[in-house]
Amino acid sequence: MLESTKCKWLVKTFEGGEKVRIDPDTLYLIKQGAVKISTYDLSGKTIILGYWGKGDVVGQSLTKIDPYEIKCLISTEVDCVPYPDWHQVAKEIRSCYQDAEKLLYILGQNGVEEKLLELLIYLGNKFGSIQANGKAILLPLSHRELAEFLGATRVSITRSMNKLQSKKLIEYPKRGTIILHTSQISRLNYKI
Repeated sequence: MLESTKCKWLVKTFEGGEKVRIDPDTLYLIKQGAVKISTYDLSGKTIILGYWGKGDVVGQSLTKIDPYEIKCLISTEVDCVPYPDWHQVAKEIRSCYQDAEKLLYILGQNGVEEKLLELLIYLGNKFGSIQANGKAILLPLSHRELAEFLGATRVSITRSMNKLQSKKLIEYPKRGTIILHTSQISRLNYKI
């Protein structure tokens, strides 16, 4: 990742739950934290477009989606990259494109349980911290939010979470924490 002091980019910090005020001539290089990108359909229903973290670049200019909202899931620090410097984050933009394709792959899976497990593995690989019993995802993700992203109902997500937990693939000991049991998941030939 580029050093903002070398490039003299403006650094901004946001609290969890705070929305990033978007400047169309600026890209946001995430230095730390995590954000959710979303939009709304004509009825006002939220459509989650993805989850991005350290090293990712987000911004209105990278999409044809409107409206476009960036909401911080946890405390987040970004470098504000002005238009003349966008070429300096080309590698990071390419990585985000690859992640976007992975998210599309997840949405193409059959069955809510399979989609959910794939999404949790993706989030674990992207945001997880290694612990003795697996990878911990420490993001405030509700069943409703997971359902919105996967195009499922909250009830089906809750059922799928319970099934994954009964199979010893995950546990969620407290709100905002999901533990992926990596050894169990690896036995099923998933890359984690």
